[in-house]
Amino acid sequence: MKGLSKFKEIISSLNLSPDQWHFIKVTLICVLVWPFFHFWESLDLWLSETLLHSTRHTIGFITGTTPSAFEKPETCIFVMKDYRASLLIGKQCNGKVLYFMLIAFIFAIPNRTWKTKLWWSLSGFLLVFIINILRIVGLFFIAKSIPDWFDAFHHSIFQIFMYVVIFAIWLLYLAKSATKQ
Repeated sequence: MKGLSKFKEIISSLNLSPDQWHFIKVTLICVLVWPFFHFWESLDLWLSETLLHSTRHTIGFITGTTPSAFEKPETCIFVMKDYRASLLIGKQCNGKVLYFMLIAFIFAIPNRTWKTKLWWSLSGFLLVFIINILRIVGLFFIAKSIPDWFDAFHHSIFQIFMYVVIFAIWLLYLAKSATKQ
């Protein structure tokens, strides 16, 4: 207990503003929650399966032919293929890190109501999920049509685009939720 009281004494001597305290609390919560979130296999599986099936049905809607899919646990989560292309969909593709970053930032901003934070978290999650589906659909068509460009789109262009989307949602959240306070 002596160590805890010494820690509290040091922290209270910092003279931080309420906003700084809020940011520190949310940062500590994120650091403590991340390991559980990161290694939660059922969340990974649900996100990956939902992403796979949504992507397959979107491609089927566009082309009239739904690509086949099967699980391949030794190398990745799923493989989606048709007669001209195949696409490995691994855990990293499900966007879990993006969702965590988005929601953590939304909850890190003080002076917003819980209702506002929850609404922006859910709608932001849904928007990023839909854009991630479109990203994988785009990658599938790039793999079919111009496979030489696949790596550039997969590792650079689409990743930068996803981070720009997250940043835009954050900016909208700051602008819209501040005006309603």
